[in-house]
This record gives sequence, structure tokens and C-alpha cells, in this order.
Amino acid sequence: MPTTKSVPKSKTNTIKSRPNKLFKIGVISPLRSTKQNVLNQAMMGFCELGFETRIIAEGDETSQKICLDLLGKYPDKFSVHESILNEKENIITQSDIIVFDHKPLKSELALIIKHNIPCVLPEGCGLENFNPQKECGESFTYTMGNFWTFMSAVIRASENKKFSYDWRVIRRNLAKITEI
Repeated sequence: MPTTKSVPKSKTNTIKSRPNKLFKIGVISPLRSTKQNVLNQAMMGFCELGFETRIIAEGDETSQKICLDLLGKYPDKFSVHESILNEKENIITQSDIIVFDHKPLKSELALIIKHNIPCVLPEGCGLENFNPQKECGESFTYTMGNFWTFMSAVIRASENKKFSYDWRVIRRNLAKITEI
């Protein structure tokens, strides 16, 4: 009878204790179902791509239904948080990026800049698209209402996060912003 090799206990413990390396996306604005909303369409894609998504529990009925479905389908990659300032700040500090499907309020941008977290937002919102060759820009921009340019911006952010030098440049550029 063949013998089976058992995995040493130390190897098993090492595997279980690995830190969570998922790319973390935060949403701090109310979700809404509008013709230009790309976020409701994208949230399942985030989970399917292996991204962890944290959102504020604020939005219209259609958005709430989408979130409930995602909570059931992706309990380890999707979470909903109470819509209070403290939770918004927690989402910001625990996320790699913050995404907006609309022009963010100045107060939202100020909060993100305060915590030095890059964001994905529509073109023309006051932050420059990151260009790794020129080492300029502090965000990832997309064409408002265009799902594919939105997803491309999120994926570019996740890819740039893998390069520590680029990520430091983005955050350094973000830290230089003094007013919006």
C-alpha cells in the first residue's frame, strides 16, 4: 500500500497566515442608477477580477438590489458599510483606490487627498491622469459614462499598484496637491 506524504504543520500554518493581497477598491459616494452610471455595471467585474470592493450603504433601490446580490455571491470580496464619516474614512484608509462614477464633491476629493489615496474619476475633475513615462499625474481618469474606459482606468490602477516605484510616484504627486 503506497504511503502518503503529509504536509508539515509549519507549511500549513504559513499558507493560512498569508496577508490578504487583493487589490482594494473603495466607493464613498451614494450609488445611483442613471444612464451614465458605470459603477453598478462594474462592481461584479471587480469581484470577478479578484478585487475586494467596499462601498457605503447609500443609494437608490436598484443599486441596493445589486449590492445585496453581490453580498450573497461574493461575501469575501464585497462589503457594505454604514454611511457615516468615520466609515467613509475607514474605507478610504483601507483601500488602494477610491472610484467615482461621477464628478466627486470637493469635500470627497479633500478627504481622499488628506489620506493620500489615488482615485479613478471622470476626466476634467481637477486631477491629472497618471503617466508613468513622465512621472506626472495623481489619478486614473476615464470618459464619463463610458463603461470600458472606466474599467480600463481601474485595471490600470491595479497594474500600477504592482509596481512600487510607480505607486510611490502617484502618491507623492497626490501629496503635492494643496488645493482642489
